[in-house]
Amino acid sequence: MITEKTFNENLPQFHKLTVEYLAATESKTFSFESNYVKDYHGKWCSYISIRLDRDYLELVVSYNEFYESPVLHHLRNHDPADSVGHSDLDIHPYIQRTFLLLHPCETKELMNTLQQVVPLRYLIAWFGIHLGFVSRELTLRVPESAFI
Repeated sequence: MITEKTFNENLPQFHKLTVEYLAATESKTFSFESNYVKDYHGKWCSYISIRLDRDYLELVVSYNEFYESPVLHHLRNHDPADSVGHSDLDIHPYIQRTFLLLHPCETKELMNTLQQVVPLRYLIAWFGIHLGFVSRELTLRVPESAFI
């Protein structure tokens, strides 16, 4: 489990590492359209938009107080109907736009083995796992040296 305070403290570094080490599979061209970390009255989120060949992918990482965990909102080609499994339509609470939400209901159980891991590593591991549900064309491989 990660607290909202810890999430907020680690989000800028998480975002930096994600932007630096996010990559596409060999067969895809990839570029960032936009990326930022923003504070919405004490509620932080990381926003990344990516051009992946002809597709446009948006990823928003924020904290869900009810589930006490990070959540991943995503959208492909500005189309909420372009869904992947385990995703529900949701209006992002800070951005106030419709995205697909990769449901966080099992996050605590999934990440339970990483409870003793430092928060930045927890966020990177969490995102790496969830990214595979959103796009098999992207990967996040942060080298050990990035954590020193």
